[in-house]
Amino acid sequence: TMLDFQSRWYQEEAEFSIFDYFAKGNKGNPVVAMPTGTGKSVVIGNFVRRAFELWPTQRFMILTHVKELISQNAEKLQAIWPTAPLGMYSAGLSRRDMGMPIVFGGVQSVAPAIKKALLTETILSDIRLHFGWRDLLLIDECHLLSPNDDTLYQYVISELLKINPNMRTVGFTATPYRLKQGMITDGGIFTDICYDLTTIESFNRLIAEGYLAPLIPRPTNVVIDVSNVGVTGGEYNSKQLEEAIGDETTFNGVKEMVDLGRDRACWLVFAAGVKNAEKIAAMLNYLGISAAAVHSKNKPKENDAIIEAFKNGEYRALVNANKLTTGFDHPPIDLIG
Repeated sequence: TMLDFQSRWYQEEAEFSIFDYFAKGNKGNPVVAMPTGTGKSVVIGNFVRRAFELWPTQRFMILTHVKELISQNAEKLQAIWPTAPLGMYSAGLSRRDMGMPIVFGGVQSVAPAIKKALLTETILSDIRLHFGWRDLLLIDECHLLSPNDDTLYQYVISELLKINPNMRTVGFTATPYRLKQGMITDGGIFTDICYDLTTIESFNRLIAEGYLAPLIPRPTNVVIDVSNVGVTGGEYNSKQLEEAIGDETTFNGVKEMVDLGRDRACWLVFAAGVKNAEKIAAMLNYLGISAAAVHSKNKPKENDAIIEAFKNGEYRALVNANKLTTGFDHPPIDLIG
């Protein structure tokens, strides 16, 4: 039985825009652009379910770059469609399902798996078995797909196209443009934007209808001097940035955040690096706000346990260094530091 999963008006529009795009005979690879927080995973889930109902022999792959998004998207499809024939392929999730009609995969695991399969001699030496025939490839957070041919995404796409030259790719993103390149459709594999909900008018409507929270940035009294911090690839040099933020400045900033956030229950805090994250968490605890830090120096299990505890309300603040950048889903968050 299908659970009755009530789509919002724009989620339905987004889903049908993909069907319309292909129904009109377009041969390209379309992109659905929806703001962060509007529920792209629901659109992906509903689209795959409906496409599968219409064409039961179709085979799909949903590809993304972080394990949190793989399980999040797979869980959303399972909630919408409990008997979905889905598998997951991700080292981080310890799942290695290759043959299912619907595979949610991490690009860092899928690419080496294909490479390995191609190097292994099979009994049918002319048929290399990996994920097999795929009719549609869906890429979540597709703005991370570089137009260069040598990336993991491009490798997976070219290998899947060797098996089915007519495979189409559908992208999902909140940012349909890229630094240095312009629109996501200028060069690279994506050809058209089939649905765009990222205009100012759309944002205002979503906020007015209560689907997005109106974000209020507070000007701060504490200012960090970054005049001596170098810039690499459009980003501040993280090592220099961390050095530029002294302990005193950090403490004053944290104190100001505590003053501004006293009526807020669920804080997500971004730090400039591992040491900085640990310091901020310690300062928050010192000031009476229960906090913990997640970063690359922790073991993955440790990070998972801290995130779980935060989601259960055991910590009021979760501090992170480059960990929770894309697709971190926790609706109760009411303060971003």
